[in-house]
Amino acid sequence: MPTKLPPLTTFCRQCGWKKSLPPMGDVIMGLPERCPQCGNPDLQLKPSSLLESALRVLTEVAKK
Repeated sequence: MPTKLPPLTTFCRQCGWKKSLPPMGDVIMGLPERCPQCGNPDLQLKPSSLLESALRVLTEVAKK
């Protein structure tokens, strides 16, 4: 049975870039293959903190 994933944050340990991703059901979508700032292919993935999730939502609202 599919379960909903928590919000996730992908980040680069090399340059500090990060992006929070909203949950999209039981599939992780929208993960970059490389860091868009430095090109590092070794991106890390972790559950988003409450602050990271709130900032992602506020950023999306501000774009509209």
